[in-house]
Amino acid sequence: MKLYPGKEYRATKDWPYSIASGCVVYRNLDNEVEVLLLIRKAGEFPDLIGSDKDSYHLPKGHLNIGETLEETALRETAEEAGCDAEIQTYLGARLNQYVDVGIMRDKIIHYFAAKWIKDLEEADQEHSGRIWLPVDMAIEKIKGANPKHEDDILVRFKKFLELTDES
Repeated sequence: MKLYPGKEYRATKDWPYSIASGCVVYRNLDNEVEVLLLIRKAGEFPDLIGSDKDSYHLPKGHLNIGETLEETALRETAEEAGCDAEIQTYLGARLNQYVDVGIMRDKIIHYFAAKWIKDLEEADQEHSGRIWLPVDMAIEKIKGANPKHEDDILVRFKKFLELTDES
């Protein structure tokens, strides 16, 4: 039995485990580090749970079979955030457990710190837009507005800045 019938590690009815990867994209603007958050405006995506209020996210997506975590993180960043970035370090992973169509799902998402290189011509339509914010402001903005607890990842990113000369 092939556990993942598609081209990616996405949960199915029979095998409820997913693998994803994404980035904390950052830049240094006027000696202040900013991170990129994606926005979903309230009501623009009515099929999504919690679509009645604005939500903020880091770019991420499912790992394709044969793809590395780093390749996935950069591909998804290009697709969702519309920018190229260069990975600087691994920030760890989060396990998200949730019920979907009556089935308990496990989704592990790996995160990387990635320095912004340039904007691309376009991004996909999974989000309403994007916003650059100072790190502490991004942590506050995403806290409570993100079921994947990505504020924890931004706290890890802040520690990365403290331990390196990136700030």
